[in-house]
Amino acid sequence: MANHFYLPFERKGKIDYHQLDEYEKYQLSFHPERPKYLDYLEIFTEPELCFKSDDFGTCLIQTHRAILEIEDEQIPVMLIGQQTGPTSNYKELTKAMRNNDEMRKWNDGMPTPASYERAIKAIDAANKENRIIIIFVDTPGADPTEASEAGGIAWRIGDTIHALAEATVPTISVIMNRACSGGAIALTGCDLT
Repeated sequence: MANHFYLPFERKGKIDYHQLDEYEKYQLSFHPERPKYLDYLEIFTEPELCFKSDDFGTCLIQTHRAILEIEDEQIPVMLIGQQTGPTSNYKELTKAMRNNDEMRKWNDGMPTPASYERAIKAIDAANKENRIIIIFVDTPGADPTEASEAGGIAWRIGDTIHALAEATVPTISVIMNRACSGGAIALTGCDLT
């Protein structure tokens, strides 16, 4: 089993990323080893998982309270991140892909109504706790299934947009990889993107 995934242009040897054509850049945005939200937690001090739930789809938007240290200043932040899969480690990912239940849990990276409910709770908590909201966006889009439609996915996306628009603290969104459809629109209406 391979330890790394290589796109066709990566097999040619040393790569000058400035020389990639548009399609190669697009392919790179889907690379399975690109960092995911949980990989970025190491930037922050004392990340603490909040609003844990076992509802289907809640693993796709994860929330953490943390501290951002800049020089001598400690800034309390609320992190909201779209986690499109279990890991960015290719060897671990190929192992997880053999487990149908594990892959079903990640729903092809598409957030469900429960995912957005978690994000709204985190936005409300950040307002109450006076924490800057930092959102990491990476999604192929919101879940388009009948179950999500019946669960009010469009309503939840609208609620998330509204919660961000009404936030009383600064909001920042960082687009890490893909930012497609309403799944991304829900989380990019920030002061700074």
